[in-house]
Amino acid sequence: MKLLKNKMQYSCFAKKKRAPDGKRVAFGTLGNLKQVYTVSTEIPFSRPHRISTGLGNAMPLDYRPDGDFVYATDAFQYKNLTEAFNATMEGKLLSKNYEIVVTNFLGNFKHRYSTLLPTVIIAVSKNAKYLAVMDNGFQVVDILSGTRTTILTTQGVTSAVFSPNHDRLFFIQTIPGGGSELITAFTNGTGIRSLFKASNEFYALSDVTKDGGNILLTHCKVGMNKINNDDESDSCFLATYNYLTEKMQWIFLSGNRVQGTHASFNNDESKITFVRLDEDDKNDVFISDWMGNSANIINNNNNLKPQRKGKKIISKNIIEGGLKKKAAKSSRYAGFISSNQSSTIVFEGEKHLQNIRQLTFTGQNAEGYFAFQSNSIVYQAAGGDYGSQCDGIYRLNYNPDSEDITPQRLSTGLGSCTCSYLMPDDKRAIFASTFLEANPAKISDPKLGTCNEKKCQSQQAQTDPILKQLCNTSYTWDLHPSYDIFLVDEYGNFLERITDSPGYDAEGAISPDGKLMVFTSIRSGDPEIWIYNFETKKFKQITHDLGYDGGPFFSPDGKKIGFRASRPQTPAEISKYKQLLSYNLVEPNLMELYTINVDGSGIRRINKLGNSNWSPFYLNDNRRIVFSSNMGQQTFGIFNLYVINDDGTGLEQVTNSNGFEAFPMMSRDGRFLIWGSSRGAKASTDLNLFIAQWID
Repeated sequence: MKLLKNKMQYSCFAKKKRAPDGKRVAFGTLGNLKQVYTVSTEIPFSRPHRISTGLGNAMPLDYRPDGDFVYATDAFQYKNLTEAFNATMEGKLLSKNYEIVVTNFLGNFKHRYSTLLPTVIIAVSKNAKYLAVMDNGFQVVDILSGTRTTILTTQGVTSAVFSPNHDRLFFIQTIPGGGSELITAFTNGTGIRSLFKASNEFYALSDVTKDGGNILLTHCKVGMNKINNDDESDSCFLATYNYLTEKMQWIFLSGNRVQGTHASFNNDESKITFVRLDEDDKNDVFISDWMGNSANIINNNNNLKPQRKGKKIISKNIIEGGLKKKAAKSSRYAGFISSNQSSTIVFEGEKHLQNIRQLTFTGQNAEGYFAFQSNSIVYQAAGGDYGSQCDGIYRLNYNPDSEDITPQRLSTGLGSCTCSYLMPDDKRAIFASTFLEANPAKISDPKLGTCNEKKCQSQQAQTDPILKQLCNTSYTWDLHPSYDIFLVDEYGNFLERITDSPGYDAEGAISPDGKLMVFTSIRSGDPEIWIYNFETKKFKQITHDLGYDGGPFFSPDGKKIGFRASRPQTPAEISKYKQLLSYNLVEPNLMELYTINVDGSGIRRINKLGNSNWSPFYLNDNRRIVFSSNMGQQTFGIFNLYVINDDGTGLEQVTNSNGFEAFPMMSRDGRFLIWGSSRGAKASTDLNLFIAQWID
């Protein structure tokens, strides 16, 4: 079965690796921006998920047995991440040393190793402890200690694989005049032995069986395209070589040798994946059943054209798309289609909400916003299975019958993120992030990682008497001055840095026609609502009153904007507001809802409801607004959803929980509502996304 048709803007794939559970394949892209991606093996042609940062260059190494992934990157070798970002955007990436990082299945960091490596990394052991590199000869590097063992003092090693128990290497060295020599050696540098030489032929190693006896390789004739130069060839064939019997066997499909490169097995060796050129000289990724090492037969789920005839071996073909998908309810991300509805997520009196379904089940999930056309959302999340204390930006499909429902991280995995939104093409997205000022040295910090520290939890809050008093008497939100807004493509790769002025720029949303972005900025000295025009690249301030103006969204017709705002009135309120703002803090206890025309005219407070009213979003009738409020509550943390007409009439309660309900958005067709809620939470810090049919 064909997994991935190369529609990406990069030239080809390299160093493809299979996850231990066989559900995903990791691969690297080549060209001006080398990054690492994974793709589902269960859903054909699903969108690849980038797990590297999108900064500098990265190359895939391998999965660890626990499912974590190891890759090499040079992004942290620049003076700072701003320099790395600028070099990436300008296409002026430098040739720098690599270092090794370990991430979870989403690409969120678990560890960063301090060992610096050359740019030519040949192989990694399955336990991610050793690397084979070219650096003044062919060497084995212990990642933890940095210790190096020289295997050969000569150059010319083009590919290598470690044995399953990591004590032996197999590698290919080019021979004078053209050709390949397969050599084995222990990783301590002893026991070097030549297994075979082949003139005018080229071999590349890609994997080894669990018993260590059979090496998976690609065979090409010299004079044809060579895969060690990262060019794929239609004349390269897959084979195995048994180094104990010294016999090579071709891999067959329906009696024909299989063309392909970069092949690998899953953990139980029931599947094999490989890369092949298509008719447009682009690379596609395939997956097939592995029918047994003795006969080297694969069973294919896609109609590959027969290649050169070989020894006839019967194998069974199954039709394209014949791979059976697991039931969606087995995934923690498939809550929308689950037939089980817990009573803890349904409350009496919620007449506008029908068939409530939970979409996320781990960590803190918030600000889920619908795509314009597809069955997907973008949102921010941290904690739990996300494996990061920093909020990251993710895209989630909620139609598991036909889509990959693993969250796709769009952000870098560095710094903090907030406020994402998709463009009308459902590919590009915006979000705000502090990653440019993140410190990669803190990747392994178990407390914060590279997250931005909250001001009231900082050391300064203990030593600065004014800040200490403010923090002890106020509930505050941080307006981190390093937040900027970025535009990324469907894989999370950067297209544009939209804001670059000093101070807080965040809380962005896109107009229905995709021409404008509305956001909150402190560039004028006070948090105000601004408009950015994607065509003219110009900014326009549309609010001017003292107070925190935030959370803006366009009306469905694109003519109005709804937002929340605080308006300090008395000298004491104004003094406290300005004191908090001097520390990049605001107090969200007293906020009301406002509307304003896109041109900045007609600003109007919708109503005076008291307490904290926020996260307003227009319903599809272009008249009503759904929002979150703790009106009438004595406890700040209890919020429910309400609807109100934008003229201040028709106030109606939507949710009826005794917890936290916020961040509502109606789908473009008016059929569904999505929001964040603590309902059904297993822990006091849990916040999940829910979706329901909207009933008027």
